[in-house]
Amino acid sequence: MTKNLLIEKYVAAIRLQAGYNSKLPITTTGTITGGALVGTSAAITGAVTSQEPIANLTASTGAPTVAQSGSVFTLSRTAGITVTLPAPTVGLQYTFISITTPTTGNYKIITDAGTTLLQGVITSATTTASVFESVVATSNIAVTMNGTTTGGLVGTQLTFTCLSSTLWQVFGTNFTSGTTATPFATS
Repeated sequence: MTKNLLIEKYVAAIRLQAGYNSKLPITTTGTITGGALVGTSAAITGAVTSQEPIANLTASTGAPTVAQSGSVFTLSRTAGITVTLPAPTVGLQYTFISITTPTTGNYKIITDAGTTLLQGVITSATTTASVFESVVATSNIAVTMNGTTTGGLVGTQLTFTCLSSTLWQVFGTNFTSGTTATPFATS
């Protein structure tokens, strides 16, 4: 077995033990020491770093895949974007960040089906006030941000985490203008 393969096995074991998403790249600047078998203890000297994958959404629609769980998606289209979440699988997680305010359309993040619901808390803020919008899973299947009252201004960040086969938890900060209204929607 070459040293490179041995190191790759240690990195995989460290990811598993530390709860890291196995799709994230982990690099070291230093040395790894320890036993020769996976599952034995290892010591890392030097820095261990990881990076979240980032994808810039610029088309009118987007559909994150299961393989992209853990990714950050930037929303960058003034005419708006509709993002459809994948079929629920417990543990999937996606973060969306607005880097361009929609001006002629909406940013909409919607579940895959009318029976897959959203619950959670979104803090909506303007330069003069903050509002906490919370919902329980009864009928909301989307978050729609119009670039003004329901938000989506630059800096908005929302995270969706799948909790069950019919439920996503959403939380985040939503920047709005004008009289703030809820971004949660039933369609």
